Amino acid sequence: MKGNEVIADVLMWTVDYQPVAALLRYTAEDPFAVTLDFVDDAGRVTASYRFARTLLTARVWQPVAVVPCDLVVIDPAREPGTTSFILALDHDTLPMAFLTETAPLVEFLRDSYEVIPPGSEGYHLDMDSIIAGGS
Repeated sequence: MKGNEVIADVLMWTVDYQPVAALLRYTAEDPFAVTLDFVDDAGRVTASYRFARTLLTARVWQPVAVVPCDLVVIDPAREPGTTSFILALDHDTLPMAFLTETAPLVEFLRDSYEVIPPGSEGYHLDMDSIIAGGS
């Protein structure tokens, strides 16, 4: 954790158990969102998914029957201590499924709560920037 940012290395596996390197990122500048970046051997981002931190929080601990975002599905996996991700770049792309250990996700979320506690995200938005057309 660096000041207003949390970055965590996450090792994920495809359904045929091929390892895939990824990074989870959280910043105070985007307090409602988490970004999952897949990286190649040189550390370059090859694909990114941005989704609500509350989605990751809810899904790490319990499955939710209603999927609020059909491009990102996160649920506890069948194997204890693992979490599954089903991700699609858009509605025209076949989704990809990945598994990862749950413990690093929990640690990442706890670190993100130290940056901005749950429920206080709205107090950290730069409304002037948003109104002016920034992020």
